[in-house]
Amino acid sequence: MTLLKKNIPWQTIIISSFSLFIFLGIGFIGFNHFNSLSKPLKEKIHNLEKITTSEFSNKNKEISESLNSIKIEIKNYYYNNIKFLLYSSVTIILIAFLLLLTFYIVFKRSIIGITRHISDALQDQSAISIYSSKHHIFRPLISYINNLINLNNQLKLKLEVIPVPVIELDNNYHISFMNSASADLLKCDKTSALGKLCKDVLNSEKCQGDNCPCRHACQSSGVISVDTKIVFADERQTPVEFTVVPFEKGPKEKGFIICLTDLSLMGNIVGEVKRITEQLNSTSDHLSLMASQMMQSTDDIVKLSEQSAINIDSMATLGEEMSENVSSQAESAMNMTKSLKDVSINTAKANQISRDANIKTTEVNTKMKALVEASEQIGKVITVINDIADRTDLLALNAAIEAEGAGMAGKGFAVVADEVQKLAKQSADATDEIAQEIENIQTSTQDAVQAMEKISTIIDEIASINEKNAVAVQEQTQTAANISSHTNQTVQAGLTVANGANEAHNLVNDISDKIKQTANQADATNKTSQELAAMASELMEIINQLNL
Repeated sequence: MTLLKKNIPWQTIIISSFSLFIFLGIGFIGFNHFNSLSKPLKEKIHNLEKITTSEFSNKNKEISESLNSIKIEIKNYYYNNIKFLLYSSVTIILIAFLLLLTFYIVFKRSIIGITRHISDALQDQSAISIYSSKHHIFRPLISYINNLINLNNQLKLKLEVIPVPVIELDNNYHISFMNSASADLLKCDKTSALGKLCKDVLNSEKCQGDNCPCRHACQSSGVISVDTKIVFADERQTPVEFTVVPFEKGPKEKGFIICLTDLSLMGNIVGEVKRITEQLNSTSDHLSLMASQMMQSTDDIVKLSEQSAINIDSMATLGEEMSENVSSQAESAMNMTKSLKDVSINTAKANQISRDANIKTTEVNTKMKALVEASEQIGKVITVINDIADRTDLLALNAAIEAEGAGMAGKGFAVVADEVQKLAKQSADATDEIAQEIENIQTSTQDAVQAMEKISTIIDEIASINEKNAVAVQEQTQTAANISSHTNQTVQAGLTVANGANEAHNLVNDISDKIKQTANQADATNKTSQELAAMASELMEIINQLNL
């Protein structure tokens, strides 16, 4: 606490003033007393001169000498009083001058001390209040100054603790204050930076020449915001945003407040989000392509299933015809040779149809296995998309935290971070739906594969039966004696073929339904992929707007 030692108590001032008035009063009274004493004496002398002149003009010389001696005495008395008054006046004037000089010196020292302390308080945030005695002449002024110093200290402490870099400049663009956040961003000592030109500390191209934002703010008397780069000693560059706020420091003096916003971290976050968005877009395109291929494969499988159903219907018809032919053979031995030929032809056709059905079934089975592999590949892609959504959500959370730390300068970026987080949530939900649809597709595909394996087994059995029928027909052709014994066997084989064909027809219908369900699920997957692509495009537009 500063102590002003040269205090002037009000009692001293009153006593000094009272003494001055006493001396002046004494001089005035002495002067009046001298005039009151000398005036009757002058009148007597004047009357005596008149009497001497008129009535005693003929007196002797002694009377004249007496009058002369009286005049001399009066003159000496008059001169002595004048000297006394003169000396008294000079003494009083000297005393008054000394009192005024003492008062002036003490007053000047007090004012200089207060002024110096105010200047120190404005330059140093650790400055403390001025102490004054109870009867100090400047006590009201000192109290007001102490309040200003306390307010100044509180303001500087608040500016020191805020995380936003803040710099104060004087009218000549010299740094008068810098908080710790500014020193950390600029990588300099804030104590050594005080008093330097802002362009020497900031080292930005905007601070050179006519592009100075402080100069523009001074000319426009408004807030100026510009984007620039700070160049460090090792030639590293950091993108920042300058916000210059001019204010009046005095009647003819301006100051400037510079707020700096580090754009490098926001730029990194935007770049990472953009990269993940591009990856998400590419993955969505790949997923859409795979869904389209899967739909094409399901269409091919549906066509093959329909063809297999037609072939199986033909097999059933042929089996029925074969049974009818065998029955006709049992009724008429005369037509047996012809019937056996027909049976042989039908059996050959049945064998050919069985082989075709087996080939088609193999193709369907291959397509179904490819569909299973595609479903597994889509599941891997879904895992990648889930990972991308999680990373996007984490980046959006980090961006929101950085924007909140940036205050008003990061408000627009906080909105973008919130939109990114929403899109990440929508992407995660969409991938969950796709994963569920893919799981359903895999289940349906497995069922279809199992059904096709059953169909293949039945077709193999039909082919084996047809081969047996062919052998039986050959045996019947060789000998008519064994017709009766082989007729029942042929009829039974025809019924078996017909039953197997009907069972195969039902299985093919089930497979067709499963495949159509798979196609619908693939279409839903394709739509979800398109929604993901739309989300990625929307996110890219937001990022491009942020870059602008």
